[in-house]
Amino acid sequence: MSAQGPLPPTRAPRSSVGLIATLILGVALGFALALVLGRGRSDLSWRRVAARAAAPKGSLVAFVLEQPCSRGFCQSLNLGASERSGTPLAPLDNQSSDEVVWTADGKRVGFVVDGRELWLYDAQSRALAGRVGLLTSEAAQSRLARGITFSENGRAATFDDCPRAHSGCRAGVVGIPQ
Repeated sequence: MSAQGPLPPTRAPRSSVGLIATLILGVALGFALALVLGRGRSDLSWRRVAARAAAPKGSLVAFVLEQPCSRGFCQSLNLGASERSGTPLAPLDNQSSDEVVWTADGKRVGFVVDGRELWLYDAQSRALAGRVGLLTSEAAQSRLARGITFSENGRAATFDDCPRAHSGCRAGVVGIPQ
């Protein structure tokens, strides 16, 4: 045993304490600045593109935009030159879409809604050209349509008619109104 007694408590040098305080202050100021700058931005940072497809001819893109709403997240169908400049075609009230498909000539675009219906829009006028049932309401309880492909002339569409709970898709085909 040493006769010197217990060692005095060690203290961090003043320069270390100052450095830690400066770092804490810097982080707090950075966070505050991010909050202030974030309020000036549009809500684009809170939006998400759930599905998109570029037109085969031309410079249009069709996409499904998902964003916060009173029910949680809501989707809208959009069309434009880009995802930032797209214009809404229709809101989806209590519905969803996760697939977008174009006709070969790029004149029409289809959105698969709720895995059972194809909403068709004219690309030039942006008007609804029709809704095509892919599955009946009863069949849609246990099955969903996906993998839509338009025929070359755009008068028909094929799709996969798939069970929701397991594998085993079968082929489906529908006529498309002109």
